[in-house]
Amino acid sequence: MTAAAPDRSFRLFLAAAAALAGLFVGVLRTRPPAPVGADAPPTVFSAARALVDLQAVLGGDAPHPIGSAASKAVRERLAARLRSVGMDVEVQRDWVVVAGQRQAAWVENVVGRIPGARSDLPPVVIACHHDSVGAGPGAADDGIGMATAIEAVRALRASPQLAAPVHVLVTDGEEAGLLGAWAFVRRNPGPIAAIVNVEARGNSGPMLMFETAGASADLLSAWCAAAPRPVTGSLFDWAYRMLPNSTDVAVLRRLDVPILNFACIGRPQHYHTPRDTIAHIDPGTLQHAGESVLAAVRAAASAAGAPAAELRLVWHDVLGFAVPRWPVSWTLPLAAMLLAAHLAFAWRAVRSGVAFGVPSMLVAWLAGVAAAWGVSAALRASGVLDRAMPASPGWTAAALVGAAVWAATLVACAASRLLPKRLGGDAHAASAGPLVALFGVAVSALLPELAPLWLIASAALLACGVVPALRDVGGGFAAAAVFAPLAVFVADGFGVAGAAPGLPVAIPLLGVLATTAVLPLAGAAAAAGARGLAVAAASLCAAVAGAIGAAAVPTVTPELPGKLSFLYRADASDPHAHVMLLGHGEPIPESVLAKLETEPDLERVLPWTNLRAVAAEAPRADVPPPVLADLRKADLAGGRRVSFRLRSQRGAPDLVLAVEPTARVRRLVIGGVSQPPESWRDERIGILVRFHGIPDEGVSIEMDIADAAEVQAYVGDLTPGLPPGCREILEARPSTHVPAHQGDQTAAVRRLRL
Repeated sequence: MTAAAPDRSFRLFLAAAAALAGLFVGVLRTRPPAPVGADAPPTVFSAARALVDLQAVLGGDAPHPIGSAASKAVRERLAARLRSVGMDVEVQRDWVVVAGQRQAAWVENVVGRIPGARSDLPPVVIACHHDSVGAGPGAADDGIGMATAIEAVRALRASPQLAAPVHVLVTDGEEAGLLGAWAFVRRNPGPIAAIVNVEARGNSGPMLMFETAGASADLLSAWCAAAPRPVTGSLFDWAYRMLPNSTDVAVLRRLDVPILNFACIGRPQHYHTPRDTIAHIDPGTLQHAGESVLAAVRAAASAAGAPAAELRLVWHDVLGFAVPRWPVSWTLPLAAMLLAAHLAFAWRAVRSGVAFGVPSMLVAWLAGVAAAWGVSAALRASGVLDRAMPASPGWTAAALVGAAVWAATLVACAASRLLPKRLGGDAHAASAGPLVALFGVAVSALLPELAPLWLIASAALLACGVVPALRDVGGGFAAAAVFAPLAVFVADGFGVAGAAPGLPVAIPLLGVLATTAVLPLAGAAAAAGARGLAVAAASLCAAVAGAIGAAAVPTVTPELPGKLSFLYRADASDPHAHVMLLGHGEPIPESVLAKLETEPDLERVLPWTNLRAVAAEAPRADVPPPVLADLRKADLAGGRRVSFRLRSQRGAPDLVLAVEPTARVRRLVIGGVSQPPESWRDERIGILVRFHGIPDEGVSIEMDIADAAEVQAYVGDLTPGLPPGCREILEARPSTHVPAHQGDQTAAVRRLRL
């Protein structure tokens, strides 16, 4: 045995230990900071005080969607709480009509104000929303936003007065279609220095600053410098655009002011469900939200009135310690410089070996990505993963990462054995850095928003490669630590199974991150010769254990449940009632299908939707449909005019009107506001108007129709819960599933001729 053999074995051991340490540190840094107690100085944000505020505002665990009595109670308690911390509070009631979304509503935004030292400066706005979905109490979404705003104002009032005023905007109807934000924008509120929006798509984890809007480069830089633990990246904005979610910022960006958007995404299984309660909120998440928002507000207030730089930046934090950032135009040159430096150091170390090492490592990397994807596909095909976000994602993550490391290491070791003269010694180990740098160039050219993460990793690997003794150890630690946090966020945001409709990016991206993170380890394994196969064997064991664990543990539990809602549909023209089973993209349990004796064909859920679901016959209940009060018809030249008030007999705040696609509607007036009919037309449904927050007297509608004959229309209303007599239906839902989004509802439908 030569002296180099034990030396390389020891280097391999250190590289493996460093990679595991980097993985541990990277995942550890995704945890939020410890919460601060109620005895903290008043100038400091305290999660304990914020939770008390949240309990006072919510008053329990009842859902409070737009237009409900519970929503009114929450709004009143919120206004009182804002007044208690010294804000001048106004409730702005507006009738908002959004043609592009085919929605109209009465909304009530809550606006609080505290003055600044200078009255000539525009205000900084903290924005969130006070409504919840019908299924859950919204303690995180967006109780975290409300609690953050209240405690942040309390801290600001106890601190030296800021130069700029601070306003709090708590919108209504965000869950129904960002309706309160539309009302605020259309009020034309005047100059605003900046907006800091607070949201939640989970109830744990750090608060990510995931989106910017307007000329926000200066604000972003000031916040990065001031925040005690910034967690952010320009790539989050790209990932967010892949999701079907939106926040008020989608509308508020029309004000063309700097905006920073924050959200937590940990434990997404509770999102929009009855589990979204105060008891499930991680106090550390609330603490991180408050610290991040306070830093953003203070940074924005100090720069209020100064011209904003029209500069587009890219950025990414380094484990929450610092945030490297630069103009997007610098990205490709920086990537090219890093690649050139990597190649120079690698050439000095292994000469021509790098020319063979980089392609070989690329093949190893592709093998790792393919292995991760293959394991995921196998788990999905076998039924082990029947949803994107299982209750115990750690097992699946272990299977994916283990498979990636196994394949990449195996290919690298095999290449060294097949071409010992070309790939012997340290050729593979020295080629890991140049390959990551090459990825940085490709990403910089194609998707510069994603480039900072790769360039940061490339720079870290370059720094380690300068000293050969640190290359394996430092490189393994740096790569794992840099990429591990993003893998956690991808798993929380997209899921680990890649089974969610419209989200095919999750598994490829997880495979890319996992394999890139272990490239230095694969290179060290190849350099160790046959001993490197020990890494492949250990990784294979981890992959098998992860797959077995994923198969053994349930994908849903009562604490981390699946989603299943019931919609009771009563059609006035149908003597039978039906219940629709809505899985929200998840499979419906076989036990439910058996108990309810579902019909084999999928049915349209409601006449005004294109959504189809499994249906089962349900007991007929007395569910009176909406009525058309004060109906009037008058002949016009070339057509006729129809006017009426659409009113719910059941006091439902949500109503719908749909007019058949063939109807030639020339004029449409909704709630006294004239609207272009074509803006409300759906090609398959026709003219469609959804109303929210409608009072008992209903809403007025007037239409001019260019048809002599009557046209067919549907009206309907929706109320929470199922009617009496549906106990067996509700009992069919297992304890591992809960209603989600709008929850269980009763819809009364009526077909008529206009």
